[in-house]
Amino acid sequence: MSLPKGWALATLGDLAHYINGRGFKKSEWKTEGLPIIRIQNLNKEDADFNYADDSFEEKYRVKKGDLLVAWSASLGAYIWNRGDAWLN
Repeated sequence: MSLPKGWALATLGDLAHYINGRGFKKSEWKTEGLPIIRIQNLNKEDADFNYADDSFEEKYRVKKGDLLVAWSASLGAYIWNRGDAWLN
């Protein structure tokens, strides 16, 4: 197979950073702060969010335009179009 000029062959592992979400404890859920993204928030636009106001590792922070891939409970790929949030 030949690639178009200027293209390079790469694996998905070379192109992106993959992490699993953080396991939030119920005691960390708040009524304000950054939303916690759960599967239902990806599958249903009007699903309620839980929030967290604490600081967690930055690797769990999702920003607008990030690609999220659900592989547990339901499969799908989603572009996050909201503001900063935490990945559950």
